[in-house]
Amino acid sequence: MESYHNAVSDKLVVVLFENLTIYQVFKKDNLLKWKTVIHGQVIPEQLKDAIFTSSTLISCNQDFTLAPLQLEDYSNFYSLNFQDSSPIKCFDTEEFTIVSKESSSVKKVAEHLVGVQENIDINLVFAYAADKVKKDAVYFYKQADRITVLAWKDGKFALANRYPADNLDEVFYYIMLVVEQLELHPADIYFEAICTKGQHESYHALFKNYLAPLHLSSDVLTYTTSVSEEDAEAICLAHFFAQCVL
Repeated sequence: MESYHNAVSDKLVVVLFENLTIYQVFKKDNLLKWKTVIHGQVIPEQLKDAIFTSSTLISCNQDFTLAPLQLEDYSNFYSLNFQDSSPIKCFDTEEFTIVSKESSSVKKVAEHLVGVQENIDINLVFAYAADKVKKDAVYFYKQADRITVLAWKDGKFALANRYPADNLDEVFYYIMLVVEQLELHPADIYFEAICTKGQHESYHALFKNYLAPLHLSSDVLTYTTSVSEEDAEAICLAHFFAQCVL
């Protein structure tokens, strides 16, 4: 693991997946200064005494549900969907509230930091896409054994969901299911994947005869290939989500 020299102007972004955590430190000009991937939720020794101008923790790939804004109690929305009465965390967008289970992993990491801001992947992707969408659109990304899909119909937000997807066939099935259920226009859809360049090539070949050309999100990271495919997915997503909050 590379050494890290702290500056008080540094910004910390921690992206937490189910089985790994990615720590990224950015300089004040938002250039990546230091990064490490840890399997678990352990704070790296290099960061234990560090001071940051901002610390953002982003939980990814958790179960969630959507609810109307400005309700007094959101606990039933989550418990009814997932038969789980755990404490919840809510994140407001301009159109709806995202309700998810309070992340124990986020709490463990936050104990070692000061002035933490929390976020969730769905909130960031919605904010990234919402201002740009003017017609039918689908944005998606895969992490571990799930794909996350957000869709708009005629420029209006229509869906956010996660689906089980161990392979390309399942990715294809659920994307096409969303297109069919929402009656989107396949040839005229705006279609974007948040993924590595290698994954984009595979997805493009998968959908090229069925949907409009697949775009690759501009804020993805070019990285060395000496990591597993699942780690590469996570590193790519972590960099993308960091760009959303910087």
